[in-house]
Order: sequence, then structure tokens, then C-alpha cells
Amino acid sequence: DLLTESGAEFSLMSGSGSCVFGFVRNKIAGIRIKNRLQKAGYVVWLV
Repeated sequence: DLLTESGAEFSLMSGSGSCVFGFVRNKIAGIRIKNRLQKAGYVVWLV
């Protein structure tokens, strides 16, 4: 799965459905994506 926000590519690899491991090219946009996912109830790790 791939989220794109403000030119940042965020690759999602979710094992349990509640944990998200993401690789981001743009750290600032990645933080926004992380905050959005955390509000949705996910545990997020960004690389």
C-alpha cells in the first residue's frame, strides 16, 4: 500500500493491521502522515 502526501511516498507494511512500518522520502510530510495514522489508531514507525 502506498500513501502519497505533499510529494512524500510512504510505503505501508502492516503485519497485524494495527502496526505500520513506513519508509518516507520527506521527513516533514512523513510526520504529518504519521500523525494522521496515529489518530486513526495505528502504531507507526518511520524510517
